[in-house]
Amino acid sequence: MKKIIKIALIIFIFMLIWKNRYLVLNRNFDQLRHAVEGEEVLVMNTIYGELKFRLFEKEAPKAVNVIRERVKSGYYSDMPIHRVERRFIIQTGKLDKLVYGKKENPRRDFSDEANNKAHHFRGALAFENSDTKNQGEIFIVDGKKPKTKDDLSGYDSHIEKAYRERGGLPKLDGKSTVFAQLYDSDDVLNRISKIRVMGGWKPEFEFKIIGAKIEKIK
Repeated sequence: MKKIIKIALIIFIFMLIWKNRYLVLNRNFDQLRHAVEGEEVLVMNTIYGELKFRLFEKEAPKAVNVIRERVKSGYYSDMPIHRVERRFIIQTGKLDKLVYGKKENPRRDFSDEANNKAHHFRGALAFENSDTKNQGEIFIVDGKKPKTKDDLSGYDSHIEKAYRERGGLPKLDGKSTVFAQLYDSDDVLNRISKIRVMGGWKPEFEFKIIGAKIEKIK
């Protein structure tokens, strides 16, 4: 009897470990979770509502610090969203004084923090990089769901599952810095991605980020 109980216990422990194997191996993988009380988040306001993002302080500290500086300075207030390419990206923060008037070009000479911890799932917020030490505009991933198994070859199954369920741009993983993830505002992203554009990406009307702030969840 004791032997049977021992075997049953071993099987139970094995099954528990197997069920939570990805949690054990990837303890920092929490990109798609909801924001919790006490956590600081980035909120960007548009005519369609608020875009809310969880910030990745540990995974991309330099990028998050720069975003804090830009938000504090008011850089993103009345900032046009100049590119809306459906099922690809939504881009803003263009560094062009001729277009954006008196706005000062923000600091962009910080090193790339692209890594394999934060992925380009749909709703990820990332820095566009012209090279590894030149981060400029930011973009929201609006990638479609992969269709074939080969699209995600080489990924762990939990990441593959997230891409298949949410969509994204896995081809950008490791190439640009993901520093935040959209939460609780997919409806706003959906509306923005469907606005009318010219030439496949340029909004037909002036579409802006009205303002941005960083606030703590209560």
